[in-house]
Amino acid sequence: MPLADILSAMEQEVAAEIRRVEEQTAASVAEMRASAERDAQAIRERHRREMLPLLQHERARRLNRARLDSLRASSSAREQLFTQALGCAQERLAQLRSDPGYADILRALVQEALAQLDGAVIVRADPRDEKILHTLLEGMPIEFDLETWGGIEARTLDGRIRVVNTLEARLEQAEVVLRQSIMPLFESQLADSSANSELVQGSC
Repeated sequence: MPLADILSAMEQEVAAEIRRVEEQTAASVAEMRASAERDAQAIRERHRREMLPLLQHERARRLNRARLDSLRASSSAREQLFTQALGCAQERLAQLRSDPGYADILRALVQEALAQLDGAVIVRADPRDEKILHTLLEGMPIEFDLETWGGIEARTLDGRIRVVNTLEARLEQAEVVLRQSIMPLFESQLADSSANSELVQGSC
């Protein structure tokens, strides 16, 4: 066989071998890629299964934290509103003496206080109420050394029993009841202003 034919046959065999090696290499690479992807998917799935409870726990923790923060903020806002309402009530009671109906209010406070005591009593009152009280309590000993929005203090002669029936005392006694009745009314106001970052302070 001529040398040229031998060389040509050898070249063809080498080329065929190269193609075979390339095909085997490509197949091996494809299998390795597929295996690596399967391994990566398995790792991702295992990681997801391991992380899911942790993520759920973290989500629950953050939700609980957000609820607590919301409750604290709502409670603080309600308390601010109640304090503001109480301050308005204090301002109005402090000015009640200038109201035309104050004499009737004072009369009612005096009657309530004296109804709780038996026998002779001594009354303490604000000097600004002297004219009205001399008319209401004619002949009764009155000490005008009390500073109050309105009302009186009354005690027995021996001082063992004392009744404080001033507007300040009545407001203090009513504060618990007012808190229970007024606080729920603030819910709608807070809901309407929830978009605001700060609580809008109203006027009395």
